[in-house]
Amino acid sequence: QYWHLGDGGLLDNTGADTLYELVVRRVRGGSGLSHALVLVADAGAPVDAEGSRNTADLSIFSSNPAAVVSVAQARGNAFADLFWQQQRETLGIPFDTIVFRFDTAEIADWPASCTAVRDDGPTIREHLSAIETALDIGDCDADLIIAAAHDLVRRRLDEASDILARHGLAAVWP
Repeated sequence: QYWHLGDGGLLDNTGADTLYELVVRRVRGGSGLSHALVLVADAGAPVDAEGSRNTADLSIFSSNPAAVVSVAQARGNAFADLFWQQQRETLGIPFDTIVFRFDTAEIADWPASCTAVRDDGPTIREHLSAIETALDIGDCDADLIIAAAHDLVRRRLDEASDILARHGLAAVWP
């Protein structure tokens, strides 16, 4: 077992490329690694695609500089996905990735700590997407992130039961 917590950069926001490289090196180095399962928590916020489509000129890049990063990131991810898929196919071991995206969380009810926020109008998903990356967040934001994590882990691992089985694992809930 190998545990790694990392963060990515512009073209690998999740930090998964580092783990993929480690797996490839270990297998090719004869380490006896028999399988690899990479769990990725992707908290990257997508750029508003609809807002980007509604403009016919390039002013989107001056009014929304994050769109430049989004374009580069999408292109980089497409090439990286293709490259790593080819690597997986040549290794000869089960090598899978399960991705957890916070913006797909399904939270039905606001946590009790969010009474002031829930009356302001945003949906739970909108509020969750607007939480900034910071070491000091309020109780409502912390409770929403925890609720999202519980939902994502349960649903995603249930959906990925075939992947878990390939690695001799099963999701068990209390």
